[in-house]
Amino acid sequence: MKLFSLIWGNEAQNLFSVISTPKLNVNNKPAPDLYNIALQDLKVRPENVVAIEDSKIGLKSAKAASISTILAPSEFTRGDNFSDADLIVENLLDPRVKKFLGLI
Repeated sequence: MKLFSLIWGNEAQNLFSVISTPKLNVNNKPAPDLYNIALQDLKVRPENVVAIEDSKIGLKSAKAASISTILAPSEFTRGDNFSDADLIVENLLDPRVKKFLGLI
């Protein structure tokens, strides 16, 4: 939650319907637990969701939950093998992201 608050201020919790964090006392990534809890809480199926990740561990977690994944590597993960990702982009401003999400 600290990261959310730093980025979006005190209103961070109002911006999201569900926030899954390791504080839920579940297995951390690469286990799919956090994704599965979010899917359950949101009452959505994995095929109707897209995960955005920046690491191999996050990618493994999303894929273990059967979620399509956009991978935007961080400066620390550039060069890693992300061949399991559905889409790999340099950053989320890449026009392929909107196309992948069906927004264009």
